[in-house]
Amino acid sequence: MLGRRQGDGGSVTAKGRVSDLGLVLPVVLIVFVSGVLIIGILFSVGRIQDSTAVAVAERTVASLLRAERRSLGRLAKDYAWYDLTIEHVLDGLDPAWIEENIGDYLAEAFDVSATVVVGGDGRPVFAAVAGQPVADFDLGRFGSGLADLLRDARASFDSEEPTPVSAMVMLDGALHFAAASLIMPEDMIPARSTPDPKAVLVLLKAFDDAYMNRLAADHNLAGLRVASAPEPEKGAGVTLKGPGGGVLGWATWKPRMPGRAVVRDALPLIAICLVLMLGALGVFLYRVRRVAERTAQDAAQLAERNAALERTEGYLGALLGSAPAVLFALDADGVVTLFRGGGLANIGIDGDGGIGRGASQVFGPWPEIARLCQRALKGESVTAVIDADAHHFHIVGSPVSAGDGTVTGMVGIAHDVTDRIAAERALRRAQKLEAVGELAGGIAHEMNNLLQPILGLTELAMLDLPAGSKDRERLERVATATIRATDLVK
Repeated sequence: MLGRRQGDGGSVTAKGRVSDLGLVLPVVLIVFVSGVLIIGILFSVGRIQDSTAVAVAERTVASLLRAERRSLGRLAKDYAWYDLTIEHVLDGLDPAWIEENIGDYLAEAFDVSATVVVGGDGRPVFAAVAGQPVADFDLGRFGSGLADLLRDARASFDSEEPTPVSAMVMLDGALHFAAASLIMPEDMIPARSTPDPKAVLVLLKAFDDAYMNRLAADHNLAGLRVASAPEPEKGAGVTLKGPGGGVLGWATWKPRMPGRAVVRDALPLIAICLVLMLGALGVFLYRVRRVAERTAQDAAQLAERNAALERTEGYLGALLGSAPAVLFALDADGVVTLFRGGGLANIGIDGDGGIGRGASQVFGPWPEIARLCQRALKGESVTAVIDADAHHFHIVGSPVSAGDGTVTGMVGIAHDVTDRIAAERALRRAQKLEAVGELAGGIAHEMNNLLQPILGLTELAMLDLPAGSKDRERLERVATATIRATDLVK
């Protein structure tokens, strides 16, 4: 190869155009998928956060209700495990003491809505509703849950003190916190007798609107209410169970949804980000298109230059193939990098076989050429006529230098001047023969000039002599010889 192509436009069409659709679709798809993924992740995180908030709120409300029942249970225990309660309620009913310590006092001090003492026979010993004593209180107002509550209270005690139990119960169709404790003496040693060891103190606290409003205000429970059935549309709720585990209702409310708030606040930001991304994409695609157009133009120009270079290579290759010359080049190490020309056929050498070999190997039969190459690689311009296998080559070599003057190789051309030298030799021979001819002509002319007077004088002398005389015969022989000489030098 005489040269190397600078590149090609393989990725660009013949007209140098790049498909905008091929550039836009992948990037738009990436942006779209990224947006969908971000929104999906955001909604998933929001749902998880909302679920967590609902679960925390439900656990919190359940804990608050348990705490309320336990507080009411401790209050029931304090008054059931009290000798004065036995004395003023079981030993003998003391209305003044009851009103001061259990009835009206508990209602005002602890918001107890009802107080009932149930004897071991299952009949009420004392009852007060809203702090006011109620005679002939009907335990049926509690519903079926009271029996379970009393049973659990009588079973829950150790040898020294009662253990209160609590649950939710219905009283007159309204939901209440309920706590029950077995009435026991304070000091069992020595054991104090009680007229009714199975008597139970029951305290109730209304789970009414006032309580729910306070609970909702304190803990941000919007729309807190008691429902007879679950309300999924509210979003949160806890089960209100009676003493036997039966469901009495559900406390439901609309919980805070921080995840939805985050999604609601983040969606505009995501939209802005997507718009910015699309804007950046538009700018990017515009720049890419401009670069692609310039690249296409450069590729087209490069293709034209490569075509021109190929044509030049073809012309030069045809010229070198037909001309009796050899073009060769060496790098700085003396390795042949170019070896072409029609003159190679005259000496029987394959040009491609010489490429990549050292100059001493390629020009081994002609050491003069190798020495000329070495001189050129040292920075000297050389010229010489070398005989090679009955052919004569006129060699001209020049060093190739880098910008700093360092010799990086050499180039040379060898012209086959065999025919020219042969012609010059023939011309010289012809010129010598011509000179000899001119010399011979001059000599003949001079000889003729000398013979003419001899012939003329001889003929004149013969006129003075008689015929047949010996002198005349001698002069006739002289005249004949002169004539022959004259004919010879013409």
